Amino acid sequence: MASQCFLVVFMYMMGNSIFFEKSTAWLLRIFLFVVPWPTIWIYREVFLNGYKWEYGTLGLYASEVLLWLVVLCFLALFWQRYLARHTREGWTFSRDRICVFTCMCFVLYTLASSIWALDAAVAWQRGLHSMAGVLLFLILYLGPLRPKDAAHWFVFGMLIQSCLAIYQFVSQSTFGYKWLGLVEHVAAHGGTSVVVSGTERWLRAYGAFPHPNMLGGFLVVSLAVTCAIRHVSPKAYPAWVFQVALAVQYTALVCSGSRSAWVSACIVTLFVMYLWVKDARRRTLYMKDMILVILLLISLGIVFFPFISTRVLGGSSYEVRSVVERMDGYATSVSFIRQHPVLGVGAGNYTAALHATNPDFPGWVYQPVHAVPLLLLGELGIVGILLLSCVCVAVVRMFFPEKFFAKRRMFLVAVLPMFLFDHYLFSSYQGIVLVALLLYFFTVFTHRIST
Repeated sequence: MASQCFLVVFMYMMGNSIFFEKSTAWLLRIFLFVVPWPTIWIYREVFLNGYKWEYGTLGLYASEVLLWLVVLCFLALFWQRYLARHTREGWTFSRDRICVFTCMCFVLYTLASSIWALDAAVAWQRGLHSMAGVLLFLILYLGPLRPKDAAHWFVFGMLIQSCLAIYQFVSQSTFGYKWLGLVEHVAAHGGTSVVVSGTERWLRAYGAFPHPNMLGGFLVVSLAVTCAIRHVSPKAYPAWVFQVALAVQYTALVCSGSRSAWVSACIVTLFVMYLWVKDARRRTLYMKDMILVILLLISLGIVFFPFISTRVLGGSSYEVRSVVERMDGYATSVSFIRQHPVLGVGAGNYTAALHATNPDFPGWVYQPVHAVPLLLLGELGIVGILLLSCVCVAVVRMFFPEKFFAKRRMFLVAVLPMFLFDHYLFSSYQGIVLVALLLYFFTVFTHRIST
């Protein structure tokens, strides 16, 4: 009896497109809200020379489970819509199909790199994360969730992260809670991200993220999306709600201490102010917002001056060592590229190759190179770069006409510092998701702003 009832319910669900449409939309909303939380089930943990090998850890994120549920619901919805069409179109090489084809080729190549990688399981996981990022972008763009709805849920989630980050910086402490993926960070312990100036030692805010730089990157995208909502729908919320949201996110961004995110945020802020001044119809409305942002940035600069000046000018030995380590990482990546120029060392296997080359280093030294282009070239080689270039060309031809793209390129320029001076945008699951969200919001909101 129970099996028959289950079968009836299942058949009803499969024949009801509204069910899958609503399920996809609500699962996407929940995903966008909880994606900053790194709750994970770890099923493989490896230690190198006494330290946990973070980039060799295998696990399944809670938000990742949500995302694959979204994929299943969307595929069922897509199949029902396809069957409902009375006519069947013949196969043509349209721009959208070429875009999907190139994306899948890149993902398949990333998965195939597990064949020659030192750690096949890590390469396979990176390939699955890349596939998840591609599918997330396509589902957001083609799915039932409206862009403004998606933006609201993402910004709401980041406001919670901002409040948590401010608390961490003010209290100079964090707390651990495994069910939310929170890890305790102590400023006095090695490996914790801090800013040191003389006798002062500041703990950088993590939020719920594994590293403050990742918090900064998410906040840059969240700030840009917040400003886009204000520009597209200025009356969606009272002005004070928008202003409080900006103040909280800018403050959290400063607390993260991420220099690449600071540079990106400055470019985003300047470009948004340019749009506000250019909009003659709403110039008076935006003038108050502009004055608030300027006063807020000046106030943050005064309050956090010792913290900001140390981080920017690099006067302490910690900052000098950080720069030296990054320069050494660039040199090491060049040697890897020369040794494996065509295929690379395998997706996610940069640190594994680094350990194989230098097995006696302390475990915390094994870090990916802090530049996404070099990391991609080192792990996927020239073949991977060529495939990714084809993906970029297909995406540009599909979504951005030449005149439109020339006018809105500043949005992409804004995120270049994060790609050039950090690695998490490809070395982590959350970073790959952020790239998908960045591309989606850039696509939908710049079209709306331009009209």
